[in-house]
Amino acid sequence: MRKLFALVVLVGLGLALYFWKYPPRHVQAPQVPESARGAVESAGEKTREALGNVGEKTREALGNVGDKIRETKVAGQVKAALELNRDLAPYSISVSAPEPGVVVLQGSVPREELRHQAQELAAAVPDVRRVTNQLQVAPGTPPSGDSRTLGENLDDKALQAKLHLAFSLRRELENTDIDVSAYRKEVTLTGVVDTEAQRALAGQVAGQTTGVASVKNEIRLRGAAPAVASNSTNPSDRARAVERALQANRHLASLGLRVRTEGATVVLEGNVRSEVEKDLAEALAREAAGGPVRNDIQVRP
Repeated sequence: MRKLFALVVLVGLGLALYFWKYPPRHVQAPQVPESARGAVESAGEKTREALGNVGEKTREALGNVGDKIRETKVAGQVKAALELNRDLAPYSISVSAPEPGVVVLQGSVPREELRHQAQELAAAVPDVRRVTNQLQVAPGTPPSGDSRTLGENLDDKALQAKLHLAFSLRRELENTDIDVSAYRKEVTLTGVVDTEAQRALAGQVAGQTTGVASVKNEIRLRGAAPAVASNSTNPSDRARAVERALQANRHLASLGLRVRTEGATVVLEGNVRSEVEKDLAEALAREAAGGPVRNDIQVRP
């Protein structure tokens, strides 16, 4: 026991002698020059300022985007309300939202009561606080654009999709090229099939489909020219055939569309009230012409 105590005392004395002779040295942190320290602090301040500006501009930009989305939504809701109204749907009324909750109506209507009706409908839309009614009352203002209401337009689109589905479910009509257009439930079939039986079946299927008011079957047989142009390949004769086809359609007859030729091409000219009428005129012309057709008709509401 004594030996162990003596050993501990010797070790302690040895350590004390070592640290007395070789004291530990303290490591000092490197000194940063005053000029460099100022530059570092200045850079940090500028970085914090720049980040603050970026955050502020980002919040401002996001706020502007949100305002634009809300204004567009309100204008769209008012436009839909006007298009759902049977009395106002035929007229071209533009809607804008220059600031949140405020809508501006512009355009022309033929009667004062329609002007008031448009304002009442717009004011009743949620989120609309004020309506600026700049509609002009101009007696004799004609209906513009597609005269169908929004509901009628959607019904016609749904009817076209329904007919395409009905055709796809008939084995006899597989791989046929049949186009369908509907206007207030009046259906026109165009395109090409291989046999007269397919042509007749397509008309029968369309006529038996729910929601169809009438069917005009203008499908033709593959390789055969339309009947109205079957007796001639002369461009002038084909142009006259197109004129007869346009005049025979009650939706286009009153529009005064013009037909001329450029070489072998039949050219359509004039003005219509909607894209639907323009597409209908081209479909009828292609069926009647039996050759190339260029559609230069302009849509002018």
